Amino acid sequence: MVRGNRELIAGLVRDESFGPCVMLGIGGVLAEAVADVAFRLAPLDRSDASDLIGSLRTQALLGAFRGEPAVDREALADTLCALGSLAHDQTIGSVDLNPLIISDGRPVAVDALVELADRT
Repeated sequence: MVRGNRELIAGLVRDESFGPCVMLGIGGVLAEAVADVAFRLAPLDRSDASDLIGSLRTQALLGAFRGEPAVDREALADTLCALGSLAHDQTIGSVDLNPLIISDGRPVAVDALVELADRT
């Protein structure tokens, strides 16, 4: 069982206007209360992924607090870049990693939903 006190949500969506985008936000019980979600065009490079992480308004939740280590931003950036690389596969409609639990500072995808693109 994965344990952690912070949850994120991350995913890949295909927007009709912008095309494929990687999404990152605060998840779990705080998701609706803080509504902190950001998007970047896919695919992402390391700089894009770092910018996406830095664009969240709730940066304090990513730092060390209450005995929990800070989020490993490099590991989170790796996850976001991997999601963005899935944009090349036109058979993938969307990917939803929810929750992405921060365990010992590192993101762990506990559940995922992959939807295939509409082929009509």
